[in-house]
Amino acid sequence: MKDTQSVREEGESLINALLGDYPGFEQRGGAGRLHELYCDGLAIDTLRPLLSSESLKVKRAAIFVASELGEGGRELLDDVIPLIADVDILVSSQALEVVALTSRGPRAGEFAHVVQALEAQSSKLRVNAMDLVSSAPMECLRACLSQTQPNGRLSKVHRWGLDILVNVDELAPREFLVRLNDHFGLNRKYAAMAARRIFHKDVAPMKKVADSSDPELQVFGSQVLEMYLRLGENFRGRVWR
Repeated sequence: MKDTQSVREEGESLINALLGDYPGFEQRGGAGRLHELYCDGLAIDTLRPLLSSESLKVKRAAIFVASELGEGGRELLDDVIPLIADVDILVSSQALEVVALTSRGPRAGEFAHVVQALEAQSSKLRVNAMDLVSSAPMECLRACLSQTQPNGRLSKVHRWGLDILVNVDELAPREFLVRLNDHFGLNRKYAAMAARRIFHKDVAPMKKVADSSDPELQVFGSQVLEMYLRLGENFRGRVWR
């Protein structure tokens, strides 16, 4: 590991290259190298102005670094939340993942931004949100369920679905799978996500999701099943509890 001064000097130099000499930035290791420097102790505050940059290249590099920091990027939560609405799908998708991963403890309620993305304009972002919500820690789901009350951040249309996800282990699959054919798209999504929550016990409901007539459920269900085929039994437990 480099000493603090060396990390700061290289970090400042690399950030300056990102802002003014993008080919040079790439030649010096690009966003991957910048991530390494943050892991070595580069001040996280230096990433904030990059996340709010008007340059797409700068924003893409910055949100990549934030996503690679994982839970170590929780200080950036407030800076990343606005990027969920970015017009660039790469930026918005990675921002959604960062918010999903860093909304923990006292800030678990910020996971509501991920839940709201289930109604995003972009189909890709909606499917990404399904993946993140369906595998979310229980503390996040409970925090969001509490926000479906009057004057809460989430509209009441989410109440049924979040309640199902919180209590899915106590329910018979038929109690929510019937909603896979619901006329309301959000209910179909919650039924599909509930099938993911019980995947560790029963694969059959997810196969029904993949066979749905809803294109977004097909994509979501197929992705889950394909991941299971790649990872086998190790995948079944990939839902936070």
